[in-house]
Amino acid sequence: MPENIEERTRRLLLLLQAMRPNTRTPLSEFARLTGTPRDELVSDLQLLSMCAADQRDPTSFIPVLIDNDHVEVFGHLPALDKPVRFSISEARAVIAAMRVAGVPADSELHRKISLAAGSPDVAPEEIERRLHASSSLVSVSPYLSSLAFAAKHRRVVHMAYRRASSLSATNKNVEPLALMHEKDVWYVFAYCQSSLEVKTYRLDRIESLEVTEASFEPRAFDLPSSALPLEELPVARVRFGPDEKIAEREWPGIRVGTTEKDGSRIAEIPYAGSSWLAQQIVACLGGAEALSPSELREAVADLAGELIGGDDPGFADGQH
Repeated sequence: MPENIEERTRRLLLLLQAMRPNTRTPLSEFARLTGTPRDELVSDLQLLSMCAADQRDPTSFIPVLIDNDHVEVFGHLPALDKPVRFSISEARAVIAAMRVAGVPADSELHRKISLAAGSPDVAPEEIERRLHASSSLVSVSPYLSSLAFAAKHRRVVHMAYRRASSLSATNKNVEPLALMHEKDVWYVFAYCQSSLEVKTYRLDRIESLEVTEASFEPRAFDLPSSALPLEELPVARVRFGPDEKIAEREWPGIRVGTTEKDGSRIAEIPYAGSSWLAQQIVACLGGAEALSPSELREAVADLAGELIGGDDPGFADGQH
């Protein structure tokens, strides 16, 4: 019979709770604790050894190995440093992954994560389709809109940036000037207040970013022909339903304006391309609607139609 995914997940979590840094424990003790046959236990421990808080950081992997019938935890356990917190979109993605893995929709684990997603009635089938289709979607940094907002309003940005040759990030204040997209990678041209020169930063190496209240004066520099001036980015108008949660981390640069009679809210969101914003809106599963511009409405309609198989005629005229 195929293994129960939910049961194995509980077993892995039990193993993590039992581990202590810099210890060497007989394999038989973990087998007794989990009630797991030796071969299955070895497989579980091998799986844990490949898990990491950040796949880019070799120091964040779970430091466990099997050596002569002993389980050796040879370092710190980074995955247990902080409590797990889900954003709405992250929790929905976990629900979808559970469905794909075969976890029943009526399981207790499914119910708790659904509540964490802020939408107990979310349709797992629709998210499952979205998960299967995700390989065809373009990945865009969530910091793109924040940089656009900062450049438009000439606000200094504080960010933690990790260079390719470094395992740790460096904090710095920069003045964003322009964006460039090349070979599926986004870059920002920004004046660094530490080095006193304009530098190019990859958005996928930004680990955290905050738009500060400090302002800056525009600086003259040679703008590459392929770069996009951030202050010229368009602003989308999006209507959020009364029950839809709006968080800055989900919608960087968002400015919530009027509230309609039915409780829905109209917001403005700067963006550098319809792809990322369309994905965010579709992920709300009806909780958000693109009002303008028309190109964004069309992008939402096309993406939603693709994810549900294009069999709903409402998507053809941009009604969703």
